[in-house]
Amino acid sequence: MKFIVDAQLPRKFVIWLNEAGHDAFHTLDLPKKISRQTWS
Repeated sequence: MKFIVDAQLPRKFVIWLNEAGHDAFHTLDLPKKISRQTWS
């Protein structure tokens, strides 16, 4: 399962999800060019 972890959650949560076999990344790891409007 794929997850995008929002900024208010810790990056350790992404590590935990990835270790559990999921595909996860943190919003803080997105390129700066991507704005919040892109995701709405």
